[in-house]
Amino acid sequence: MKHGRYIILTVLILLIQLVLTSYGQIPPYIYICLLPAIILHTPISWPGWASMLEAFALGLLTDVLADGPLGLNTAALLPVALMQKPFLRLFLDAQTIERGYDIGFRQNGYLVISGALACEVLLFFIIYVILDSAGVRSFGFNICKILFSSLCSLIAGIVACGVLSEGRKN
Repeated sequence: MKHGRYIILTVLILLIQLVLTSYGQIPPYIYICLLPAIILHTPISWPGWASMLEAFALGLLTDVLADGPLGLNTAALLPVALMQKPFLRLFLDAQTIERGYDIGFRQNGYLVISGALACEVLLFFIIYVILDSAGVRSFGFNICKILFSSLCSLIAGIVACGVLSEGRKN
C-alpha cells in the first residue's frame, strides 16, 4: 500500500503544480515549480532511464496541461533527472545510494535533503530561464528570475519533499 499512497501524493503534487502554473497570479520574476522535488524522491533503486522517463512524462504533462511553451518544463526537467544520483552522492553516504534506501527528512535530515533539492532546483531554473528567455530578456532579469524562482521553489519543494517522504512510510 505504501507505493499506492506515494503515487497518489505524486499525482496530487503534480495537480498543485498545474494549478500554480495555470492560475497562480505570480509576478514575472517568479515561477514556482514542484517537479524537481518529485524527481528527487524518485526511488534511488530505479535505473537512470526510468527516472528520465518519469521526468519526461511529468514535464510533458505540465507543458500540455498548463498551456505553457511546449517542451520547456520537459527540457529543463530531464537534466535534473539525469543528475539526481550525482546530487544525492554529494550529500548522502555511499551506503544509502548503493543499497537503494528511500530518502527523506527523517532518514537523512533536513539539511541533506534541502541541499540536494537546492542543487536540483537551481539546475532546473538555470536551464528553464535560458530556454525561456532565448536572448530576449536582459541578463539582470534572468539572474533575478533564477534566484527568486529557485528560492520560492526550494521553500515549496521542501514542503513537497516532506509530503512525499511521509507517503513512503509504512
